[in-house]
Amino acid sequence: MKHTGVCAQGLACPIIREGDDLAAIVVDSVLSAVKTASNQYEICNKAVVGITESIVARSQGNYATVDDIANDVRAKFGPDATIFIVKPIYSRNRFAIILRGIARAAKKIVLIMPDVDEVGNVVKGHPFTNVNYDEYYAEICEQEGASVSIFKDLSPVGKVDEDMNVIIGNLHGYDEAKELYKGCRVYTLADLLSDQIGRASCRERV
Repeated sequence: MKHTGVCAQGLACPIIREGDDLAAIVVDSVLSAVKTASNQYEICNKAVVGITESIVARSQGNYATVDDIANDVRAKFGPDATIFIVKPIYSRNRFAIILRGIARAAKKIVLIMPDVDEVGNVVKGHPFTNVNYDEYYAEICEQEGASVSIFKDLSPVGKVDEDMNVIIGNLHGYDEAKELYKGCRVYTLADLLSDQIGRASCRERV
C-alpha cells in the first residue's frame, strides 16, 4: 500500500528480556509485519525504525531499583535531609518511582508544584486519569517515611539560600533551572545514578 507524505505505524514485538538479541528481534518484527497480508507494508528508502529506550534497557538488564536511587540521594545530600524537589512532571510512570526513591532517603520533602507541569499535565484532576498529583505525590512521600510540604512556588518558604538541598525536576532546560539555585546543594534528575560505576552495579544486581 503506497502512502504520500509521512506515515507512522506501530509494530507488535515479543516481550523483551535481559540478554535478548534486540537487533534480531527488531528486524524479525519488521519483516513479519511486511509479510502480513492485511497490513501490506512497504519498506521504502529513508524509512526509520524507532525503538524506545526502555526496550534497550530491558535487553541490557540496565535497571535501577528504588533503593539504588535512595542510596545515591543519601550519598549526595546525607541522611535525613530536607530536600526541595522543584517542578517535577506529573506522571505515575515517569516520575512517581523516582520520587519514591528520593523520599526513602529523606526526612522531609518539599515539593514545588505549579498548576501545570512543563509538558502540560495539570496537578489536579488530570483529564485522562483524574489523578490529583499533589495528593498522590504526598502519599508516596508519607509511605516512605518522609514528611511532606507542597507549594506552587518558593515564595511561602522564603528565598533561596545555600542551606537548601535541591533536586530539579525539569526534563528540559534543567541546566538553566539549576542556575537559579546556584550556591545550593543542587542536582538535576540527570545527576542521579549518573556515574558509570552505579550503572554497572545496577546491571550486576538484576
